[in-house]
Amino acid sequence: MLNDKTIEEDLYSETGLPYTKKVMTFNSGKLFKGHCGGIQIIGNKLVLYNAYYQDNVNQYYDTKEDVTTRMYVVNGNIPNYISNLFHLHSKLMNFTYKFKVDCYTNIFLNEYSIKVERKIKEDKIRFHDHWDNINNLKEMRPYMVKIKQYIKNNPCVLDNICRQNPNNDNLIEVRNIKI
Repeated sequence: MLNDKTIEEDLYSETGLPYTKKVMTFNSGKLFKGHCGGIQIIGNKLVLYNAYYQDNVNQYYDTKEDVTTRMYVVNGNIPNYISNLFHLHSKLMNFTYKFKVDCYTNIFLNEYSIKVERKIKEDKIRFHDHWDNINNLKEMRPYMVKIKQYIKNNPCVLDNICRQNPNNDNLIEVRNIKI
């Protein structure tokens, strides 16, 4: 007979790591161009992950908490004018700048890449389909353009932010900047 303790023990392997089982994989180009993904069980979470070219969406349903978390990530390259800023000021190179857009969305910028992340939590199981995922990713793309334009128009902003980092943290959270 199964009880909660038996089920809890089954979620973890002998190594203490969460039980992981790949349920299904969607190979690149099989469903539609630029898409790959899959379904996994990790511990007490059901995970649906999709990649659309360089962007991705991870959806997690936590069976214990009865909560769905969706993480949207839009990735991009750094344009030369931002890359040159990092290389001109070597002290900027060791940092990642986190620009907070709203309570769900952050932009991360370092010498190699720029990334826009949106994290949304909802009660119950609420996975989105491809159409919703792609539309959410499209909604996030303009933030990447806006932060690039902001830095282009204010080239000293990263240097000024870096000076306000007394602890020399690798992740510098930027507030009070409207993007």
